[in-house]
Amino acid sequence: MKKILLAGQDDFLISVYSSCLRNLGYGIVVARDSGTVIGRILKTNPDLLVLDADLPGGDGFRILKELRHDPELKKIKTIMLFSFAGEQAILKNSDLGAVRYFKKTENTAKDLAEEIKRILYN
Repeated sequence: MKKILLAGQDDFLISVYSSCLRNLGYGIVVARDSGTVIGRILKTNPDLLVLDADLPGGDGFRILKELRHDPELKKIKTIMLFSFAGEQAILKNSDLGAVRYFKKTENTAKDLAEEIKRILYN
């Protein structure tokens, strides 16, 4: 079973994404703030990280930067979630190596699931 770490503060979105992905057979781990993301990665070794750019305690881009500077953690495939306000930050941080940037307001949980399948199985 492929394991996905969902890192985000929006309880509704995390619930919707978790439900959709569990129904497709993925194992789900959740981190609700920036202080717990790295620890959950180290503890659970996920196949993919879905990381919200806007996290309590620090932004997702800082976490992505930390991951990319660690020889082991930089291998984790990451999808960055962002809102409309995050577009400028993406342009500024596009070199950090996320495999996909995913706009929350324009995509459904099904869209995310399809993208995850493409990333994990292609």
